Amino acid sequence: MTRDHAFASDDARKLAAWDPFDPNAFAPFFDGEWMFGLDASADEGWFDIAFANPPYIRQEKIESFRVNNKPVVAKAQLKADYKTFAGTADIYVYFYERALRLLKPAGALAFITSNKWYRLPYGKGLREWLATNARLLKIVEFDDAPVFEAIAYPTILVATRKPVPGKSDPNDLIHALNWTPIDGEDPKESVKRFPERFADEAFVLPQRELASSGWQIEPQAQRGLLERVQAVGRPLLSLVDGRVSRGITTGLNDAFVLNNEERAELVTKHPASDRIIVPYLGGREVKRWHVDSSGNWLIKLESSANVEHPWSGMANREAEECFRKTWPAVFERFTAGSMRQRLIDRDDQGRYYWELRSCKYWDEFFLPKIISTKISSEPTFSVDTEGFVLANTSYFLQSDHSFYHAAVLNSSVSNYICRKVFASKQGGFYEVQPAPLEKFPIPDALDEQKTAISILAKSLHAGADRPRLEALINAFVYELFFADELHARNLCPFAAAREAGLMNLAALEGPALARAADDWSRHLADPAHPLYATLFDLQSIDAVRIIEGRT
Repeated sequence: MTRDHAFASDDARKLAAWDPFDPNAFAPFFDGEWMFGLDASADEGWFDIAFANPPYIRQEKIESFRVNNKPVVAKAQLKADYKTFAGTADIYVYFYERALRLLKPAGALAFITSNKWYRLPYGKGLREWLATNARLLKIVEFDDAPVFEAIAYPTILVATRKPVPGKSDPNDLIHALNWTPIDGEDPKESVKRFPERFADEAFVLPQRELASSGWQIEPQAQRGLLERVQAVGRPLLSLVDGRVSRGITTGLNDAFVLNNEERAELVTKHPASDRIIVPYLGGREVKRWHVDSSGNWLIKLESSANVEHPWSGMANREAEECFRKTWPAVFERFTAGSMRQRLIDRDDQGRYYWELRSCKYWDEFFLPKIISTKISSEPTFSVDTEGFVLANTSYFLQSDHSFYHAAVLNSSVSNYICRKVFASKQGGFYEVQPAPLEKFPIPDALDEQKTAISILAKSLHAGADRPRLEALINAFVYELFFADELHARNLCPFAAAREAGLMNLAALEGPALARAADDWSRHLADPAHPLYATLFDLQSIDAVRIIEGRT
């Protein structure tokens, strides 16, 4: 296009309708050559500054479009155009790359976006690309603070384009701030004092310390603590069987999930149905230390990709008739009213509309396992010994030391790590992701130490009172991670608990163990007992104070 180009009628209408003074309007066109006199063949190096609050469009909503009346698959085009492409990335990721490429060397970029790309896997490409191509100057993390109405977990990032791409210099320092509202102050009024607060509270962060695995925007003392914890422990994945797996996505719970009455009705109509009905646990039923089942069940009709059914390999009509004869009561449920069409229309299904989507680890659900919710405000791990099939809002893993590992994962140290490696959600929650969870550091422990921690975890699983026993679990885990600091102050929680008779509870189980643990835990509340003094004196350890937010 040249400057004297005659606009097509559609372009002319868009240009005429655009109000550049409307802050809520966007321009449904962009032509760099006409608007800015750019060379159409050039792709970068034209602007002195780029600032934006890019649109927030989740990857599921990135749709196809048309060019020259031909359909273009949006994600395929993004993959071809952007080095930061990730299949699950929100669209603002590409705005960062595009803006920086259009800047002159040393040109400045200032963006307000969600901070999720700092930690989530889809942001790895952008983190690496910025490390090579940008000199980061300022970062502000707002997390859950209500300072912007339209952005969840906003961050402000200010950077310049490196004249020559390459590794960051050791002297490249970022001034960063984790913004927190002041108690009693209107957040909007607090923001008006933003420059003063940034000048007073910002800390220095070397750009080189922003790892491609995830950015930790925090002062050196906290960054160093996280590194220490990770160095002491071994990755969870190296200590468990298999990997962290997700629960089942049915695509239509109304069809596949049964309450007790619905299960009884199906079994009464066709007693053999009981063979494909299994206990089912929703994400909200997974609690810290235990499960709270509502008594629901799942119709377990696996995909023909996983098992051989009588109808497997048949044409659809013939297969459906075979399904009707094989499981008549389930067929009746699945074809009543609009249910059949809803099953057909769902995205998650097997080779036939009545089947669940393919899953390679069905058998693992019925083994003892550690389970966790997907969305949490604190570590929410439990041990399932009853063989529940889980909903897709839960994760699970197998372990030969399930109660020991669950206890470490529920500890204060784990809670500290969760806040650093998982993506934040509103209201103080975070989203558990399998990849970071598989890297969680688990400290080495002697068999007796594992037994002591497992006694407490089994007691809590059986219903013992939480606060005292959780405090002792935390103390045990602190000793495993920070033994030198504790022992230098003569703090030995394992030894103190052993001398107080904790190991005498090892032979007990269930309610008897819970009662005995509650009775034994009175030592922890007795100011005259050495265990009480040990727990109290832990607060003198710097690492403990940082982890528990007491600094």
